[in-house]
Amino acid sequence: FNGLAQGAGAPACAKILTSWFASRKRGTYWGLWNLSHNIGGFSAPLLAAFAARSFGWRWGFFAPGFIGLGSSALTLCRSAPEDLGFAPVEAALAPSAAFSAKPKPAFFLASLAPVARNGRIWVLAVSYLCLYVVRQGVTS
Repeated sequence: FNGLAQGAGAPACAKILTSWFASRKRGTYWGLWNLSHNIGGFSAPLLAAFAARSFGWRWGFFAPGFIGLGSSALTLCRSAPEDLGFAPVEAALAPSAAFSAKPKPAFFLASLAPVARNGRIWVLAVSYLCLYVVRQGVTS
């Protein structure tokens, strides 16, 4: 169920992030969004343990649930700043032939090749894989 909920929520979050933040600042907010599941995974057990110890074992279940319900109010936000009367984040670009043309496969492969040959990218990818395996082992 968790994967289904995350899979359904991720496109909506991506749409909101691209609608509300300009491209020059968008990377920062995408990073914060990607960090949020780690922060939640770290803080939820601490919150549950604190609530269970302070108010009884039942509150170990209720406290994270109430916070989840309270934060679900964020899902009621509008999808664009214009919906609330704010100015657009970025000026709308007129459609042009450059954007309407599909990228050629040769261009895609030519731009992918330098990334695939970069040893630092491979070190980061393998280290993230190892970190993810350890994280799943610890949290499961």
